[in-house]
Amino acid sequence: MYKSVLFFINLNVSMLLGAYEIGDTMSEEDQNIEYDICYGDYPEEVFKFADINGTINGGDYKIAIIGLSATWWPNCVSSSFDILHEQFAEENRIVFLENLSDLNQPYTCEQWGNLGDDNFPLIFTDPSPYYFHDLWDGLEGIFNNAIILDHNLVFVGAPIASSSSEIAIIIQSLLNEIPSGSNGDINGDGIANILDIISIVNIILDSSYTTTADINYDNIVNILDIIELVNIILSN
Repeated sequence: MYKSVLFFINLNVSMLLGAYEIGDTMSEEDQNIEYDICYGDYPEEVFKFADINGTINGGDYKIAIIGLSATWWPNCVSSSFDILHEQFAEENRIVFLENLSDLNQPYTCEQWGNLGDDNFPLIFTDPSPYYFHDLWDGLEGIFNNAIILDHNLVFVGAPIASSSSEIAIIIQSLLNEIPSGSNGDINGDGIANILDIISIVNIILDSSYTTTADINYDNIVNILDIIELVNIILSN
């Protein structure tokens, strides 16, 4: 009963503050909230959605698929995400995440993660109960939804997470919307390397402009874009 009352209170506070509706972009404040990672490999101990914002990280745009789960809820998210992982195994422009609530009721985070296959997504927890869950409007159920954000962190939808075929269709359409070369691949050969630096140099020498070469989005192509591209290459 206490858990139900707590959830009701949190849900109503969220509604008063305003949840994201379809078509809304995640705010800069929410992008920079630090979520503790409790399962999976990640370069940092915390995850921020700003990490996958291409306008901040140098053009490495990603689509985010985030499952909503609680440890007392049947583990449907993992089986669905296993299917999607296999289907998009060669696609590095997608990040699969899971937001896990109510740890130890009955599963720990590690136990929950181990219920899935080896490619189970990164799991993060909330700074306060149900914080991430309550950011989103239009959920079809209390849990087992998949929050989908496009490469601009726009809220696209929240289908039932077990509907892997529906999610796959949405993912494919969103992949088609990601600007070509936005991850530093200026010449479109599928990788950012020295050849892309040469492409930017040629654009600068021609006093021309292309959106894909404007790595830092300051509406001009110059040495600063080359520096940003070098950072992207070194980070790969």
